[in-house]
Amino acid sequence: MRRLSLSLCFLFLTTGCGPGSPPPEGIAPEPNTSAVEGESLKKMLEGIVNTGEAGSAAAGLRPSIEAINKANPGKGASLMTDLSQLESATHPDKVRELARKMLSKL
Repeated sequence: MRRLSLSLCFLFLTTGCGPGSPPPEGIAPEPNTSAVEGESLKKMLEGIVNTGEAGSAAAGLRPSIEAINKANPGKGASLMTDLSQLESATHPDKVRELARKMLSKL
């Protein structure tokens, strides 16, 4: 009985679930990262609108905008221009205004 149990355990461990299905042929489509980047960008901009301070949060915006720029160059270029203005803004009301402007473009 012990030998049968060990044999069955060995059989289950070595066969597993099988090799699975082969990957589809052709070039796999790239995942849509611009949607994900857009959501994270919205959250960061909403935080800037709430606080009126860009500070280090503005540095985190650039990678998200660059990802959007790859998918939609027109929107990305416009957001990059706004980001440059946001990074140089010092007054909280101006920071909020620019962040709202960027949010409206998303």
